[in-house]
Amino acid sequence: KGVIRVDEFMHSSDPYIWAAGDIVEFPMATYNNELVTIGHWGLAMYMGKIAALNIMGKQEPAKTVPFFWTMQYGKSIRFAGLCNGCDSTLVESDETGFLQLYTKDDLVMGVCTLGRDPIAAHFRNLVLKGEKLKLEDAAEKLKAVLPKS
Repeated sequence: KGVIRVDEFMHSSDPYIWAAGDIVEFPMATYNNELVTIGHWGLAMYMGKIAALNIMGKQEPAKTVPFFWTMQYGKSIRFAGLCNGCDSTLVESDETGFLQLYTKDDLVMGVCTLGRDPIAAHFRNLVLKGEKLKLEDAAEKLKAVLPKS
């Protein structure tokens, strides 16, 4: 597969090798230690920091949630989560954007938004805290962070 498998400390099976970035497959602690390979510069920088701390003997595990964003034609598209094997549910869509949820067994595993900042960041923070968000409660809980219009 062309990856270096590492543990949550970015340590490989070789006692002298740590690795980080899109070359590694690592256990995503926030998603039941699912083994993932994610090619994104923000995550690569974070993993490099975790590897460096562990090389120095700090015993710091990686605890993160994938988060991606882009600006296209003046519109902000954001995604947070991990959606392998998920179903997709469109919660809302209008001329200003959308809120899309990705679920597995009625739990929200990922969020994609257009024009709905800061919902994706809020979802990421909930996952980092260990909260599980049920589909039936998701729209209300996530939309609560939107500015009142």
